[in-house]
Amino acid sequence: MKHLLFLIALLTAVHSYSQKTPMHSRPNFYLDDWEGKTFTGLPRGSTDLPAIEKAHTVTAKIDFSDTLTKVSKYVFGVNSNNWQGGTSTLYDKEMMRHLGNLGTSALRYPGGNFANEFFFDAVSPMDFPPNVPDSISKKHCDWCDNPKPHPGMLTEGWRLSTELFYALLFELNTNASICVNYSYARYNTAPDRATRVAQAAGYAAEWVRQANVVNKLGIKFWEVGNENMGTWQAGYHDWNNGIISGKEYGEDFCVFVDSMKAVDPTIKIGAITYEVPPEHGFDEAGVMRNWNRTMFPEIKDKADYLVIHSYFTPYGKPCTPQQMLNTVDSIAGFADNVNHEWTTYTGKPVNSIPLAMTEFNTFSTSKVGDKEGASNVSHTSGVFFAHALGEYVRQGYGQAIMWDLVNGYNDGDDHGMFSAHEHDVPNRTPHPSFFHYYFYNKTFGDIMWKHETDNANIRVYPTTFSSGEAGIVLINKSAETETVELDLQNLNAGDNFYLWEVFNEDPSSRKTGINGIFNDIKAGGPSNYDEIPPHKGEVGGGKIKIESKPFSVNYIIIDKKK
Repeated sequence: MKHLLFLIALLTAVHSYSQKTPMHSRPNFYLDDWEGKTFTGLPRGSTDLPAIEKAHTVTAKIDFSDTLTKVSKYVFGVNSNNWQGGTSTLYDKEMMRHLGNLGTSALRYPGGNFANEFFFDAVSPMDFPPNVPDSISKKHCDWCDNPKPHPGMLTEGWRLSTELFYALLFELNTNASICVNYSYARYNTAPDRATRVAQAAGYAAEWVRQANVVNKLGIKFWEVGNENMGTWQAGYHDWNNGIISGKEYGEDFCVFVDSMKAVDPTIKIGAITYEVPPEHGFDEAGVMRNWNRTMFPEIKDKADYLVIHSYFTPYGKPCTPQQMLNTVDSIAGFADNVNHEWTTYTGKPVNSIPLAMTEFNTFSTSKVGDKEGASNVSHTSGVFFAHALGEYVRQGYGQAIMWDLVNGYNDGDDHGMFSAHEHDVPNRTPHPSFFHYYFYNKTFGDIMWKHETDNANIRVYPTTFSSGEAGIVLINKSAETETVELDLQNLNAGDNFYLWEVFNEDPSSRKTGINGIFNDIKAGGPSNYDEIPPHKGEVGGGKIKIESKPFSVNYIIIDKKK
């Protein structure tokens, strides 16, 4: 989703691009259902890595006696959406195989801006709740005369209906983050605000009832609205009710919380916020500039978590691989800014409320045909996600959900994890981002340990499994090859380590390779990614030496002591 709000993050940058200190936030309740993780094992076979004789250029010290944080499993979420395809998703065996291997912890639904125009139990506009204006219902009537699939269409084959979304959750054995329609409280045509808000909050509560009482799905996470401080949202400026304010949203949010938790008091409800105060011309009415200041005092005793969205890179511009990867260090600054405003405007302690990044990707408009740099379907984009996932854990975010499973192709400008109508590859071919989520699911443990490197372009995210193995993600976000020595302090390691290298000599390529294996089509990665044997090396004196190639990621498993 391309939203002007997130230009803010780059235009008002107050943090230089260097490695930040860890834990600028805390996961809090997101760890309530934390469980130990068991390593699932290696594919058959391995190929021996030759010993590296040359001196190392980078040292990464990892102290496996000093816990940084337990790993929130909800950091590995993905946005589903209403237009990705319904039965066509569930009946696509290869797609479902990929989604099962992905190991996602939460699917967000119904997706982005559309959430504020979405009515979860409506098959047609005739099923809408009371007082929905024609300006909204007509958008959903296009399907009557237009047979072509498009976002918002209500025909079942193209639309992932609420019932089919429930089926997807069941098939994947995962949880959800539901974004309820807040804007219905704004464009509702009832004559008084109290009625408008009560009807919208009641409708949201009915969704909770249907999901968790009737269908017993136990959906944990619920967001009230989507980016409602933005001019691009339905209900931002209603001709009868004026322009929205943070205070109004905050007051209404409390009504939503009371209504929804009356149905299921165990759910967690998040309020939308922005990550960096706007200063550059996209907020003429001052709504965003004053959003947190006027909203936080209203919700301070009602919100369970705060929702952030960011698309990191400069809006509407191509970017180089280095530029794309450097922006990830904004994650710490986002947490600082939101926590500071939360404390300032509520009097609550710092880190007393967790943060959830429920949409993230990049704004890069780099085109494949123009060879402009790193597109959103490039190998570098995959490295971006690897870097971001590790940093969300390291900075203590409770949840992170990438945008999105399936979107739409425009010469590389495509946020989808899987291809959609890409002219030269099969539909739903996994983009490079998919393979990093897969290897995180396979090699990332349940506790992260304190660590440091002496080169900010080399990042390590070290974890251990409750079953005894260690898992490390090693990222090189530079254009230089580095020889990295991993100093494994206080780890009772076995004799061997295993790794999968995700690399392409061309960081702007639409293809990515795993241990030198590529597919034979124009984009994506090897289809047998889950069967590729790892490289094998020896742990010597509590140290590992690895050649880290430019813009590469190594996923490492270290044997437990026999």
